[in-house]
Amino acid sequence: IQENVTRNDNNIIINNPTIQKGDFVRYQGIDMKKNSLLIKKGTLLNERHIILLATHYFTDIDIIAPMKIAIMANGNELITMGQKSEKDKIVETNRFLLSSILHKMHCDIVDTGIASDDKADINHRIQYAITQKCDLLITMGGASVGDYDLLKPTLNDMGWQQILSKVAIKPGKPVFFGMLDNLPILGLPGNPISVYVCALLFLTKIYEKFTTCQDNIICFEKLPLASSLPANGNREEYMRGNYCFSKENILSVKSYNNQDSSLISLLAQSQCLIKRPIRDIAKNTGDLVDVINIKNW
Repeated sequence: IQENVTRNDNNIIINNPTIQKGDFVRYQGIDMKKNSLLIKKGTLLNERHIILLATHYFTDIDIIAPMKIAIMANGNELITMGQKSEKDKIVETNRFLLSSILHKMHCDIVDTGIASDDKADINHRIQYAITQKCDLLITMGGASVGDYDLLKPTLNDMGWQQILSKVAIKPGKPVFFGMLDNLPILGLPGNPISVYVCALLFLTKIYEKFTTCQDNIICFEKLPLASSLPANGNREEYMRGNYCFSKENILSVKSYNNQDSSLISLLAQSQCLIKRPIRDIAKNTGDLVDVINIKNW
């Protein structure tokens, strides 16, 4: 660098005697060799791939068309953002949450809005997703078995084929999946924490399969616990938590004590999800657990 040389007219004297001829020279082809593979087929492109393509003068490339995904919330208790607050009403937030996740996967989104607890309204919005030639419909809410949970009864009337109903996961038990003609339908619970967890677990896998994406969008890593955990129950659980360093300066994870699914603030503060297998034994400090990094999700 300039600070380490002395200029003498048109010559420079290097003041570091350890430097040899050829040091710090960037030769042609040092980054990529001729005929090397830049990006493998099925890669989910991000800004790092874009700069690589631009560096090598690629102005156009063939890509797989983005998925076109319809989203629909369901429930008379829901109001949209900006509406006047009313008694026994809650603001619908899941479409914002899901849209953010879908944008990160470069999907085109068809927002069908909030369906009321009325079969005709639900039917109309599902038909709209079909007319828009969507690759997938994701519903949120109305998936349980209450008197006003009319989503699945409506789908039954429409002649859909149910493939999966309920999963042993916490949060997120009332998940379902099926087909209505050529439209796959993924039903998620109405609870936002459940929507988030199930989107990471199931939606990403549907996306990978549909687009032939070769990347695992959600990856697990094994890290030690910073504190003990009690034995788990009869559902696979995903606990909100954070990264920390142990006394030995080892990267570890620690869950929040209160995992109530109503605590959205904890999700916003969390950096990871800690997986607990079904009927997992009690874990001690230092035991390894499977972890999903959600800092960018």
